[in-house]
Amino acid sequence: MNLIAINKILTPDFLFIVLSVLESLSFLTTSLILFRIITVALALSFVFLALWTGLAAAGMKAILLGSILDISLNLWMIYRYFLARSIRSIPSEWITPYEKSFSLLYPYEFMQLIKQGKVIEFNELDNRFLINNGEEFKSLYYILEGEAIVMGENGLEYTSLFSGDWISEMSFLSNQKTSSEVRSKSTKVISWEKDSLVQIQKNMPEIYTKLTGIISGNICTKLCRATKDNMKLQRALNTY
Repeated sequence: MNLIAINKILTPDFLFIVLSVLESLSFLTTSLILFRIITVALALSFVFLALWTGLAAAGMKAILLGSILDISLNLWMIYRYFLARSIRSIPSEWITPYEKSFSLLYPYEFMQLIKQGKVIEFNELDNRFLINNGEEFKSLYYILEGEAIVMGENGLEYTSLFSGDWISEMSFLSNQKTSSEVRSKSTKVISWEKDSLVQIQKNMPEIYTKLTGIISGNICTKLCRATKDNMKLQRALNTY
C-alpha cells in the first residue's frame, strides 16, 4: 500500500511542480556561479523528467530542448568563469611576471591591469631618465626584464633595480614628488600613466586596492634588501 501511495504522489505533474519551485528559489542565491551550477542541475532533472514522461506528451519536446539549451549555455559560462581564474588564461609571456609579483590578483584581474598599461623597451644607448628628482608623479613602472639604475647625488649610481622591481612607487603611494632619479639601461618595463591609474581606481577599485598592496610588499622587500646590503658593507668596513 505504501509503495502504491508513493507512486500516486510521484507523478510527472508533481515532480514538475517541485522542480519549478526549486528553480524559483534558486534566484535567491547571491552567487552567480552557484546560480549557474544550480540551473544546470535543475535543467538535467527536467531533461530526465521529460524523457520519463515521454516526448509524445504535450510540451515535453519544448521542455527537453529548452533544458538542453540551458545546460549548454550555463556550462559554457561556468567554463569561462573558471578559465578566467586559471593561470592558463594568461599568455605565456606574462606568466613569469604574474607568478613573481602579481599573484595577489586573479588571472583575469591581472590581464585587465596589463591592458591598461603600455610595454616600453629601452636599450643601453638610450640612457633615458625614467623619473627625475622632485617632479610630480607621472607614471608607474614595473621592470619586466633588464636593469635600471637609481642615481644619487653628483651623478653617482646608488643602487640597481631588476626584474620584479617598481619605479616611482613611493610617489604613487604617497602622492608626493619623486625623491630620486632612475635611469634606464637595457630595460623592458610596463608603465601605467597617472590618468590610467585614476581610471583603474574609479572603474576597478578591487584591482587598484590589490595593486597598492602588491607595491607595498615590494617596498618592504626593497628595504630588507637594502638592510642586508648595509650590513654586508658594515661588516666589510669592520674588517679593516
